[in-house]
Amino acid sequence: MHSALQLIYPSQCISCRELVEDDNALCGKCWAETRFISGLVCDKCGTPLPGQDHDEAVLCDDCLTTARPWSRGRAAMLYQDNGRKLVLGLKHGDRLDLAKRTRSLDGLGREARFQMLADSIAVNAKRRHRLIGRSILLVDDVMTSGATLAACTEACLKAGAAEVCIVTLARVAKDV
Repeated sequence: MHSALQLIYPSQCISCRELVEDDNALCGKCWAETRFISGLVCDKCGTPLPGQDHDEAVLCDDCLTTARPWSRGRAAMLYQDNGRKLVLGLKHGDRLDLAKRTRSLDGLGREARFQMLADSIAVNAKRRHRLIGRSILLVDDVMTSGATLAACTEACLKAGAAEVCIVTLARVAKDV
């Protein structure tokens, strides 16, 4: 059955729609054009940093000046060029969107983003018991200022989580 489906609907690159061997894959060109994050990164937000990778935790300028409520954070790719295209394809793809509509944070500065989300997210009271004393991994598509992740982290910690770490598909980074 799988072979018949492959004949009718061959696997395509998730970025450019070129034919590829595996479902949900990138072609070689799109893979090469995607800026995956590797090497030395900020231990709190995953922003790439200059220098050699080592075992000690290092923080970027933003995380040195803005307290992050989570323990550690990582991102897979930079939110630019093909990375941006991939994230937007996931975010606005041809699918039903069942998420509750909220005001967009687009165009807002760092302070406005944090103010808008302050105390706006809470853990469902019926599920709060599942977080008590546990380590939580929050997953998001893109980290820009960190306001959404901070609000979610604070809600988890307020609900009794022992620790919160974050991972994002992409990270908006300055001057990379």
